[in-house]
Amino acid sequence: MYAFVRFLEDNVCYALPVSCVRDFSPRSRLDFDNQKVYAVYRGPEELGAGPESPPRAPRDWGALLLHKAQILALAEDKSDLENSVMQKKIKIPKLSLNHIEEDGEVKDYGEEDLQLRHIKRPEGRKPSDVAHKSIEAVVARLEKQNGLSLGHSTCPEEVFVEASPGTEDMDSLEDAAVPRALYEELLRNYQQQQEEMRHVQQELERTRRQLVQQAKKLKEYGALVSEMKELRDLNRRLQDVLLLRLGSDNLREGAEQKVVFITGRVHPGETPSSFVCQGIIDFLISQHPIARVLREHLVFKIAPMLNPDGVYLGNYRCSLMGFDLNRHWLDPSPWAHPTLYGVKQLIIQMYNDPKTSLEFYIDIHAHSTMMNGFMYGNVFEDEERFQRQAIFPKLLCQNAEDFSYSSTSFNRDAVKAGTGRRFLGGLLDHTSSCYTLEVSFYSYISGGTTAAVPYTEEAYMKLGRNVARTFLDYYRLDPMVEKMAIPMPRLRSTTLVPASQGFSLSSDVTLNQRPLER
Repeated sequence: MYAFVRFLEDNVCYALPVSCVRDFSPRSRLDFDNQKVYAVYRGPEELGAGPESPPRAPRDWGALLLHKAQILALAEDKSDLENSVMQKKIKIPKLSLNHIEEDGEVKDYGEEDLQLRHIKRPEGRKPSDVAHKSIEAVVARLEKQNGLSLGHSTCPEEVFVEASPGTEDMDSLEDAAVPRALYEELLRNYQQQQEEMRHVQQELERTRRQLVQQAKKLKEYGALVSEMKELRDLNRRLQDVLLLRLGSDNLREGAEQKVVFITGRVHPGETPSSFVCQGIIDFLISQHPIARVLREHLVFKIAPMLNPDGVYLGNYRCSLMGFDLNRHWLDPSPWAHPTLYGVKQLIIQMYNDPKTSLEFYIDIHAHSTMMNGFMYGNVFEDEERFQRQAIFPKLLCQNAEDFSYSSTSFNRDAVKAGTGRRFLGGLLDHTSSCYTLEVSFYSYISGGTTAAVPYTEEAYMKLGRNVARTFLDYYRLDPMVEKMAIPMPRLRSTTLVPASQGFSLSSDVTLNQRPLER
């Protein structure tokens, strides 16, 4: 009977006769304890018998080199053990010495030439010199001897190497057998390469999906940029139409042009400013006697929408590139703020033209917390210039029932340095007046009442018509209207200050800080 044993010193398995096991006489193939440690000697040559001699018990156990070993299986014939090993019927458990009792003396031994063995090196042990042979030769030898392949399903603990009959020309058993450590290293490298390849494929797929998404976004962005360019071209053409010849058709040659410059919708979400601006434009191009007189004596240049791309996108305050244009008047970029840059260049050009007098700049906005319409003006060290700033708001308050002069304020806030009112107020001379016209999103309260009247589109446009009509009072052009056959209608019955008496500030001019300008 033969026993398949595993030596605990080097974790190597052998098929040996049961006579090589001290004090072991099994009666059947199951008569052994795989948890027990036996004293085993490695070669039958130590008993004085050849490899083909029948097994017999040794005479003197003390003269042999005994080693600790575990019995894994028993068989009547050695070929039965070989078949069990090749068919993977014998499972090799992991080595654990915690529960094994010391039994017998363990001594060093040398390598023996056996017909069947299984090499299993522990972690960290250096392989023999044969480990340096080529991997191709190792694979070929494994396939030739065992008929096994290095697939993923092959477990390193279940692969055994059997020496073939054609190894007589090899110098030693190490040359004929494949080291376990080399095989395991080969298998680990192969599995690691497969894992890396799967990881690379996953990364490539993820990158491909990201590139596809970016390409879609770039395509959408390209279409959006094209639409923005069309809107900007349309806005430039619209500005050209409104800025070219709106008024002063009958000015004599060489006469000075008095210009009123009006802008609106610098903040896209402030839609009431567009209705106010529309009311100004509709009134100025009409055949009303006041409009005709204004066109004969003044030039109105109007940019009704300074932020067309923000309006198109539905933004509340910013442009397509995320800029609040009403904070970039100091140094607008022709690329990032094209409308602001063009308007500023036009104003500077008119300011440097000796034949042009830029009298007014009005930027129309909408306010989200205040009631009524009101204005913001600048504060100057020159008392006369400061008093002149209050004239136009006072006149507008007399003409428009929804305009509140008490809510009008004059300030010099540092945070508003980039607005059109603050920048142009510092750039232009004392003959120019710069304002921000604010109108409520919600409602207004008429003078002498406490009831709030909701704003409508018509109410916003009516405020715009009153703004245009106030220029008639400011320049004292009433006599020019009275010469016409059509009676001049009054938009609001009120008593105007006679032109001969001029205008002066009363004690109710507000110099204190007002709600923040939008």
